[in-house]
Amino acid sequence: MPCIRAASSDSRVSADAAALQNVCIPPGEHLMMFGDSVTRYQWLLLAYAVRHGVEYNRSLRVGSTTSAQRANTSGTLHELLHYEPTWRNWTQFFEGSNDMLGPDAACDCYRDDSCCKWWQRQKGACTTVCAIPGEPVPYWEHRYFRARNVSLSFMTLNGRQDLRGRWLPGDHGQDISSAVIMRPPYRPTWQMNLSSFLVDIVPQYRPRVTIVMINIGFWLGKDLARKGMKEDEWRRLGEAVAPLRKHGIRVVWKTTIFATGRKVPTETANASKYFDSIFDAHRYTKDIARHTPGGKHHWFSDGYHVDGQTNNELNAYMVRDLWGEHEGGRGQGRGARGGMFGSSLNG
Repeated sequence: MPCIRAASSDSRVSADAAALQNVCIPPGEHLMMFGDSVTRYQWLLLAYAVRHGVEYNRSLRVGSTTSAQRANTSGTLHELLHYEPTWRNWTQFFEGSNDMLGPDAACDCYRDDSCCKWWQRQKGACTTVCAIPGEPVPYWEHRYFRARNVSLSFMTLNGRQDLRGRWLPGDHGQDISSAVIMRPPYRPTWQMNLSSFLVDIVPQYRPRVTIVMINIGFWLGKDLARKGMKEDEWRRLGEAVAPLRKHGIRVVWKTTIFATGRKVPTETANASKYFDSIFDAHRYTKDIARHTPGGKHHWFSDGYHVDGQTNNELNAYMVRDLWGEHEGGRGQGRGARGGMFGSSLNG
């Protein structure tokens, strides 16, 4: 059974996670995670751990002085799997991180290298903003991975914006090897909303998807600081995930992680109406921030992203909650279209 060993005996951040030194995923599982860059980093470290059988353990702590820690004294970049600003540009990040995951990883990815990184904008070193809340994003990042009879997929989901990309299962007989890092010009071949993707595309993936985990993340604009998604959006999302159960797919809601200095709705009450279980990443990270000595130092200076040590811990909790702690058995998780879930395939 594919198991993951902790990076070291003292690598856990919180005392509650100290016992999670070895967690296992049943063979044949295919977890597909939807989310923003916060979930992407978690996914990357999970894929690495599945491939190697032990968690990623290179420079896990980043801290708040991010710009000073991008390079060593000789100017050489660290190129950390869990921290994109340590790469020279987006293309190198896509290619390098994909290579770290081994030969059975693929990245249907594109982002113009002229786009500012968040740390460049903070320093005033770059003004080309390529990700504006509420506007279509001129990039995509969808990742696929398989090792040790476990499959993992990551689909970029930025709030109410459509998904888009270059590769879909079944496209002209293509297999996953055709999901490659793209270079300019920006030309997606497909675009659709989350509901359409869930209903029409997810059941086509092979190996068959067994769990879909969705997180809306930090891309809800003004609604992020209010109540999150609207009730009619929840209803339409519920209508979209319901047919997945006919294919034997379990649907899980991931709460958005705790953000330092900003309130984030967890949506657990609404999610419990439509999802089979909830992975409460918000609770786990909030406990780290508030009850662990120096807990907030595990957040990047943007207040949203967490370091590799925390992502490793989140993955240990997630594997336990989804499949059980040590045996790999199934765990007990806690508990008309328009707008975000509306338009049809445009590709």
